[in-house]
Amino acid sequence: MIIRLSVEDNDFQEVLERYLSKFYLNIDKVDELTTENAMDSWKLYKKINGMLNPNCHYKLTKEDEVFLEKQIRDSFSFWCKNNYPKDEEYLSKNLTIKFLKSMTDKWENGEACYWFQHSGCVITQ
Repeated sequence: MIIRLSVEDNDFQEVLERYLSKFYLNIDKVDELTTENAMDSWKLYKKINGMLNPNCHYKLTKEDEVFLEKQIRDSFSFWCKNNYPKDEEYLSKNLTIKFLKSMTDKWENGEACYWFQHSGCVITQ
């Protein structure tokens, strides 16, 4: 799986790269926002980890994509609030997320960052 993130503004290329460079650590913080007890937090972590683990070949359903998109949005907003508080509202509002099976090398003016599940690699184009 490849996850494409963009805010359609190349002025924030570094923000997306920094977020995705530690994507696993950032997405794990989402449980602090959405759960009230340790068991719920653990179940949420297990579900997200099962979907993103590089050793997993699980195919996402549409419901999984909706769930994961919400978790990424919450995580990105939380991360921006702590790292780029002045821009958090703009970045959260303009974030687009796509789940891809492949990508094409093309000019995107530095507006799109891609996270690769199996390598953990981040590419910006």
